[in-house]
Amino acid sequence: MTALQIQAGTRALAHIREHGLSPGDISAVFGASGAAKWLTICGLDSAIFGDWLSQSQQPVTLMGTSVGAMKLAAAVQLNCRTRFAEFAERYTAQHYDGKPTAEAVAKETDGVINAALGSDGDEHLLGHPRYQFHCGAVHVSGKLAATHPRVQVLGMATLAGTALKGRKSLRRRLTRVIFSSPAGAVSNAAQSADSDFPVTSQDGIDTLHVTLNRNNLRTALLASGAIPVYLNAVHLLEDPNPFVVSHDNVHYHGRRSDRKLVLRDGGLLDYHPVPDNLSDNIDGLVLYPHFYSKLTECWFDKFYPWRKVPARRMENVILVSPTDEFVRSLPGGRIPDRRDFLKFQGRDHVRVKQWQEATVRSEELGEAWMEIARRGDWSKVVTPFR
Repeated sequence: MTALQIQAGTRALAHIREHGLSPGDISAVFGASGAAKWLTICGLDSAIFGDWLSQSQQPVTLMGTSVGAMKLAAAVQLNCRTRFAEFAERYTAQHYDGKPTAEAVAKETDGVINAALGSDGDEHLLGHPRYQFHCGAVHVSGKLAATHPRVQVLGMATLAGTALKGRKSLRRRLTRVIFSSPAGAVSNAAQSADSDFPVTSQDGIDTLHVTLNRNNLRTALLASGAIPVYLNAVHLLEDPNPFVVSHDNVHYHGRRSDRKLVLRDGGLLDYHPVPDNLSDNIDGLVLYPHFYSKLTECWFDKFYPWRKVPARRMENVILVSPTDEFVRSLPGGRIPDRRDFLKFQGRDHVRVKQWQEATVRSEELGEAWMEIARRGDWSKVVTPFR
């Protein structure tokens, strides 16, 4: 069985055919939203960061949303293999009695983030000498900013109707917020008249830039995965010195502000972050370990199968994913899914067993990647985007 498939854009494919692929060719690694789906590629990420990229020394941009941001926070740690394993274990161990409340989900998510970072992971991430970390959230308003789940459902329905008109229609309802480690922070962006934060507009979506520090890192990761209905929103106080974020009833520090940004899951806008939406200055190749063989731009697009990110927008991207054959061999013949919490409610041991098996099987993907690297025959296995 062939476990791994590797697709490349035109520029990346030309490079591989002429020069092969080495860790030093990678300028950025992206991580997608997808909750439990990430368990399918845990072993692949572990091999890429723990065994392969560690052979190089160039600066690398890391960009993710939701679980993709959390896994990249684990990736920058000195003992990233341990962090990946504990992150996967803690994610799988989540347990809810009856219908999960937002408070219960927040508590479990805090535990997952703590497992990804470890005891001293904040400092490793903020001061890493080569990895420039970024994670995405969205600023919402109206019904999506409400606290009551039913009102949020109405907000999601409204946004779904807006998304049907096309991505550009979302710019009036969503503002992207990018949290960046100090080395990757934006310093030359325009200053908005009604915001304390630098603002850019790479893809027509206004993007606020916030520098990470010890006070806001873990809450920024929570914001990136703050799924509407299931989690309370995270609030960002416009206080740039220092940047302080809070959620629930945590009080604010610093000067008073009349305006708070209400943050929710970055996957609403950047479900599988598309590199050309977020930067036009990545000179090298973008490595994208992914559980699917295609990218879905925003969360609502997954309901519209025809909305697939075209190959012309991924010229320098290398997308690495499990084959359909490998996925069919997993428990239940499919990738783990957050909906399994509901599917196996009252039979949590079944879900845990399936997710643990999928995590163990993900090591096969990492082994396949490292075997190709040992052989060096990248041009034989890499194919153009379908």
